[in-house]
Amino acid sequence: MVIFLFVAVCCSCTGSYEASRLMDEVESLLAVNPDSSQSLLDDAEFLIRGDKDFARWCLLSGKTEDEIRKIRKPKPLLSVSQWLRAEAYYDKRGTPEEKAHIKMYLGRALCDGGHYDEAVAVYKEGLNLARKAKAYTLSGYLCSLMGNLYLDKDLMTEAAEKYEEAVAFHRQGGNLRSRALALSSLSFCHVLNRQYDTALSVLRQAKVYADTIQDFETASIIINCFGLVYEYMENLELAESYYLQSIEMDKKDQSTGYYNLSILFTQKGDLVKARYYLDKAVSDQTIDVIPYQRYLIEKSENNMDSALFYLEQYQMVLDSVSKEQNKIHVYEVEKKYDKSQLVNERNRLQIHLLRIVVAGLILLIVFTAAFFRYRHYKNRLLRDKQNAVAEKESEYRVLLARLREKEHLLSEKEKQSKKYMQQKQALKNLRLSLFDGKLELIKQSSVGRKIVDISKRITAKTVPLNDRDWSSLEKLIKTFYPDIYALISEATANSSDDSSKLCYLSLFGLRTKEEAFLLGKSDQAIRQNRTRLRKLFNLESDHDLRSRFRSYGESVI
Repeated sequence: MVIFLFVAVCCSCTGSYEASRLMDEVESLLAVNPDSSQSLLDDAEFLIRGDKDFARWCLLSGKTEDEIRKIRKPKPLLSVSQWLRAEAYYDKRGTPEEKAHIKMYLGRALCDGGHYDEAVAVYKEGLNLARKAKAYTLSGYLCSLMGNLYLDKDLMTEAAEKYEEAVAFHRQGGNLRSRALALSSLSFCHVLNRQYDTALSVLRQAKVYADTIQDFETASIIINCFGLVYEYMENLELAESYYLQSIEMDKKDQSTGYYNLSILFTQKGDLVKARYYLDKAVSDQTIDVIPYQRYLIEKSENNMDSALFYLEQYQMVLDSVSKEQNKIHVYEVEKKYDKSQLVNERNRLQIHLLRIVVAGLILLIVFTAAFFRYRHYKNRLLRDKQNAVAEKESEYRVLLARLREKEHLLSEKEKQSKKYMQQKQALKNLRLSLFDGKLELIKQSSVGRKIVDISKRITAKTVPLNDRDWSSLEKLIKTFYPDIYALISEATANSSDDSSKLCYLSLFGLRTKEEAFLLGKSDQAIRQNRTRLRKLFNLESDHDLRSRFRSYGESVI
């Protein structure tokens, strides 16, 4: 009994250990391959046990989002409730720096939900913790985030103070890149206050830091800010020159520079160039403001039908984003252009189109609500399945132990009794149900869903499994079916790698054609390999591998 309890405890800890191991891999891949880190975090989510693993998973999710943010604009990975749960754990057991990190990510999630006052309060708590921990770079990030919120509320003095604090913290932390970017944000405050000389002086400092570290992306941002300052000063020649320099320096993201050039040439009346640069400016960073600039160009040429079309598109973007995502740059556009004037002009062009916009927004809200409700329902079903499998496994182990104890006390005649045979059959049925439940959880994983999707439809564009998918599948088999994994490993030790992979795929009950596609082999090669495996597992011709694995373990009952 003591040995059984020890084994039961070890098995219950398997999921937690595997989740911890996957998160260790995430930390090693985080800086070099954030997309792979995100994939590993998706797999680890199914194995998390307890608040400690969950809090660490949330923290790594936030750091992964930070790394992805350097490449492209990421989607929010976690909800406010998840960050609150992680915050509750780290508030009790985390270091001051971990607490500050979590509060920074919680503040971002609150901003995404439009809860700005709560976000500022959380940022302040995080800043106090980071300052006490002497985490200067983190303190600088928090100050910049607070500065962004103040700027969004037209609180220029408070925003400038926070950006100056960010510069000071980055100076202490020796982070020249972040220091330069904070200075560029500070210069924008000076521009809005019409303090152009001060803005240029700040940007010259930022340019020195960017040149020191030879960071062309950061230098491009600084040069672009120079163009913005000169545009506000109405020195269009210099503005154009700096925008072109910015585009030339940063090949990764040229959309902002092209967009600013489009505005510049619209002001100069060169609508051909304005339209040319606007077409080149389309990207994820500018997609929300492109329709308004097209409206201005078409309006300048008196193409009122096209102007109306783009104005409607822009209004839909404003309404949709403000109601659903509350993106900061949309509010900046709303400040730059008088929204009420846009609405009045739209109504003069064609009042009845407003009904179409309203109907579209209502449908969008309904579909969005339905989507999130469905996703919540699917997540709840998955959690219920995980709990059901855990309960069945616990019940199976307890009943198996009791049956073994009873077996030593019964005579041969009693072992053949109907009651005893019914108990054995009930235990077998429970084992099969446990097998099917674990298989369902594997199918719900990222690689499991991919296999199921491929099996449903194979086309010329269908992509087979890659090495990382096979590795993830092997880890899942090893985690959920350790005995079967050991059986396969032992039987295929002297065979090709495809033999073990074919064994894994057999659990899914696929057809020969589907297995051949996933393994990159011909149908004939799969049949021959399956025949060899039948011999290895001593199977008759009318028995398949899946039945063998599904029945594995009956001998112990």
